[in-house]
Formats: sequence, C-alpha cells, structure tokens
Amino acid sequence: MTIINRQRLTSQTTNTVVAASQVQAITSLLAGSAPNAVNVGNAPLIWPSLNKYINDNNDAPAFTIIPEQPFSSVPEPQFLWNSLTPIPGESLGFATMTSPILIEANTQAEFVLFLAVFADNAHTARIDIVNAQTFAPIPSTDASVNLLDGSLDPVTSVTTDTSNPYNWQKIRYYSIPITLTAVPTDQLVRFVISFSVSNYLDNGSINTAGLAFVADFYQFVGDDEIVSAFGGLLLDEVGILNLSSTSIRVPLDLPSNTSLNISYATPEVITITEAGTYRVDINLVGTIAIAPSQVGVGLGINNTLQADMFQELIVNAVDFSTFTLSNYYVLGIGNQLSILMYSIPNLQFFFAGTGISAVLSVQRVF
Repeated sequence: MTIINRQRLTSQTTNTVVAASQVQAITSLLAGSAPNAVNVGNAPLIWPSLNKYINDNNDAPAFTIIPEQPFSSVPEPQFLWNSLTPIPGESLGFATMTSPILIEANTQAEFVLFLAVFADNAHTARIDIVNAQTFAPIPSTDASVNLLDGSLDPVTSVTTDTSNPYNWQKIRYYSIPITLTAVPTDQLVRFVISFSVSNYLDNGSINTAGLAFVADFYQFVGDDEIVSAFGGLLLDEVGILNLSSTSIRVPLDLPSNTSLNISYATPEVITITEAGTYRVDINLVGTIAIAPSQVGVGLGINNTLQADMFQELIVNAVDFSTFTLSNYYVLGIGNQLSILMYSIPNLQFFFAGTGISAVLSVQRVF
C-alpha cells in the first residue's frame, strides 16, 4: 500500500459558503451556492494564525478528478466571517468541500484526514461524505461526528470564559482514518467540512469574530492504483467562439497546476506520452445570444470527434448551459486530446464571464 495526497483545503473566500446555521451552510453548498465568506483578516491583530512551514516540502502531486495544487502551494488560511462588522452574540454556519474523488468499483477506500481549526470564540466541526453526483450522504462509522470546541452559548464570555487562556486562544487539531465500504460500481465522492461558530457577547471594548482552518486529505492505494500520468488544460480567458456544423477545437490555454507524463507542447491539446487506460473528463460552460439552438461538445482524439463522448444541448439565449462528459479510453503514445465544438445553425458561443470556462482532464487508471 502507498499513501498519496488527495487535496489540501484551507479557509478561503473562494471555497466557503456562510449561512445562518451549519445545516443551512451545508444545504446551500450542495445546492451550488457561490462562496460568500468575507476575509476579515487578523481583526484584533492578536489572533494566532495557521501557517505552513516556510520550507514546506510536501510538493508531491495532489489530485482528485482535476489535479489539485501540491499541498505546499495551497494558500495560507484566511480568517472568515460574513462581514467586517460581526454582531456580538451571533452564530453562523460555514461549509466547504473537496473536489470529486473517484473510488473504483469493488474497492474499499481508505483515507486519512487531518484538520486544524481556529475560531473566535467557539465552534463545532463536522466531516461528512456525499456522492459527488447526487449529493446523497455516504455513511461511514468514522465520519459525521460533531467535534466540540467549548460552549457555543454567547454568554460564556461573561460566565466561564473570563481568563487566559480564552477559548479563542486554543487551536484545535484532529486526525482520523476514514474507511468507505466497497460498492459494485464506480462512484465519485466529496468530503464536506462544516462548522458552527459562535461569537460571544462583548466582554471589553473589542468584539471580533472569525474562522480559519486547514484540512489535509490522504488516501491509501494499492501499488496498481498509483496514478502515473495525469493533467489537464483549462480555458481561463473570456471569449467568443464562432461555431458552425463543422467541429472546431476549443482554445484551451492554461495547463493544470500540476501534471505528470503528459505534454502540452502542441497548443490546445493534451498529448499522451505514456500508453495506458485513461479516464477523460470534460466540463464546459457558456451561452449564446440568439434563439434556442443546438450546440455540441465532445472529445477529439487526433482531431476526430468521438461518438461515445459528445453531448448535444439546446442552448437558450442568455442562460448559461453546462456540458459535462466522462469516459474511459485506451490511449497510445502520441494521441492528442482536445475539446471539439459545433452548432446548428452557425452562431457565436460566449464562454462564462469569470473564472474557468472549460476543462479537459486526463488520468491514467491502468
């Protein structure tokens, strides 16, 4: 058995949903709500901070379905709340989740989680596991435990939490192995981390509130499960693509943060440099400006659209449509993979206005 990096999650405004309660934060996250946390910084200038070592050398590849940053490259945790002006006595919920992780059929998946948390003033933490496609809970005897960090009662600041070390001065840490029972089909899972954080009533001239965390996910895999080739190409420039009934390549311009044994030497394509069986994933988001029209997205291998990996949608003007495709292919050295698009009638396709609009990723599985 070998242990591999899966993903490091740190508290960021780009990945955390805030709501009135922990349950509402989880519900909003799984419903697709955009991250809405506010970075309050080290508000009182005296909070302890969660920092990696200056010379952190955990730079091995980290990957879920889409390759993630090496742990050493993930940004430091931010201090989060729902505004820069916290309300004394309020309690808020926070939630974030990993990218999807593939568990192959008939495989008992074994993970290790490490979590460290700061909160002003007190919090509970919880780790749940869900199916990444249906968001149905996946039971595990090791997860879904409410971890306690002092009382959430806001009056605690004037009753029992009145002297050093105050509850906000305590950094909580936690680690646990998590085992998921084998199922007969492939499944994608996500780990959901959520918190309920209480801001105590005033007990002095300053009242601040914030949450910061870091969570590392590792997985034990058999030697035959170690990924020896992976990577991706992304589209991060806002743009327009002129489409017709003849397929053309999507101008993917940004390599993934990390990759192994693939080549980006040819623009807009991934070139395979290690023969094997690969999982290939495509995600693409965009819209059109005319009446509802037919738009197709698919995988190109050596610039040929694959009949078993394309999707046609009737796209409505202004409304953004999402294309999601996945399949497995036996690929040889030199095969070139791309995203191909076409439309009926001819039209202009507008990619999403911000962030990543298209992703082509590959991962060798055998």
